[in-house]
Amino acid sequence: MMPRSLFGQVAALTLTALFIAQAAAFWVFSVERAQSLRNTQKAAMTEQAIQIAELIQTAPHDIHETLTLAASSNYVSFEHAQTPVLVENWTPIDAWENGRQSEHINLLHNRFSPPGQQWLRDLMKQSGFAPVKVTMSLPIQTGDWLNVTAQFDSPAVLLPPEIIGLTAFLLLLTGGALWLGLRRVTKPLEELTALTGEIGVGHRSITSPTHGPREARQLSEAMQQMQQRLSDTINARTQMLAALGHDLRSPLTALRLQAEMIDEDETRERMIVSLEEMQDMTEATLAYARGVDYRAPTERLSLPEMLTHLAGELAGRGPEITAHNADVAPISVRKIPMQRAFRNLLENAQRYGQGAEVTVSQMDAGLRVEITDFGPGIPEGDLERVFNPFERLEKSRSAETGGNGLGLAIARSIIEGHSGTIQLSNHAKHGLTVCVHIPFQM
Repeated sequence: MMPRSLFGQVAALTLTALFIAQAAAFWVFSVERAQSLRNTQKAAMTEQAIQIAELIQTAPHDIHETLTLAASSNYVSFEHAQTPVLVENWTPIDAWENGRQSEHINLLHNRFSPPGQQWLRDLMKQSGFAPVKVTMSLPIQTGDWLNVTAQFDSPAVLLPPEIIGLTAFLLLLTGGALWLGLRRVTKPLEELTALTGEIGVGHRSITSPTHGPREARQLSEAMQQMQQRLSDTINARTQMLAALGHDLRSPLTALRLQAEMIDEDETRERMIVSLEEMQDMTEATLAYARGVDYRAPTERLSLPEMLTHLAGELAGRGPEITAHNADVAPISVRKIPMQRAFRNLLENAQRYGQGAEVTVSQMDAGLRVEITDFGPGIPEGDLERVFNPFERLEKSRSAETGGNGLGLAIARSIIEGHSGTIQLSNHAKHGLTVCVHIPFQM
């Protein structure tokens, strides 16, 4: 299975190619060794056959058979006969006039090389790895023939320790060079990947790595410039919305004063209610659009005390919100935005969840807040959709229409602005659980 990382893939491909190259080199070495061994065997056989033939020509006739038997062995047999064993498909022997020789692969029943695969037998014969049978027929001056038959087995394929050691050394050397070289590329990329996920989260200024090869440094510089442009755009938008909010409040306040002067009570009340709805929607929309002002200072505060204070503010407005005290470490947050986020969550639990219980627990990396209400819950398919701006699920959670659909969107924007997370889930008994995790380090 191919590794998923850049270093793993390049290393796997390079080491595999090196191993294949070494295997090919070993194959070439083995073929040359087998061919050299086979040529030596044939040369020795030819020389021995010529010596026996010369000896038979000068020796008395009655000891010819004794000479051939004495020269024969388990691999080579000599026979003094009146006719040659090779009649056709032979090649001449240069070292002996009118000498004949033939060579063919000696495979048992040809089971490793079917008749239709002559090319395979030729390849095995040329490489010197196939067992062969060599036959010679040498004419003698007496008119007889010396027939020679030799069986040459396949040469053993030996893997010298030097080749094993050299291959292991090359693999280790190449692997080390790849690790050193690729780490100069992959390490800046890994850092950039981690930093990219932090852009737009929290208030920290992300500093891109400045080491590595030229291409990695250029990518890092481009990421740094992109982050600066995003930061400038967000700051400009925040300033524009702050000015817009100030400009909108003035005419709304003027309209409120004019509505107070209307003599007819019913008309005056309707206009005031409409203006209050416009004021609330305007404030909520601006709050969502502004998000979190990262330039605002952070404060260390007790999160359980803040939640208890918010629950007390909501007392008497609806179902009870119970905030349990807990001995946890203080946390650094922007107080006003964080109060707005948890106020939205608690108001939702009070309005739609028929009350709730709030617990705070400390984890290794931060604090965990759980708000568990007693309402009907939310359909599983809508648990993520409710975070969309202006998204309301009155049909699934309440018979009355309320809110402007920005409460959860604002809460998530503020919590994620503190490098935190928020998740919704339906608990086993009944109702909805809002789980918020806020890290100690933003």
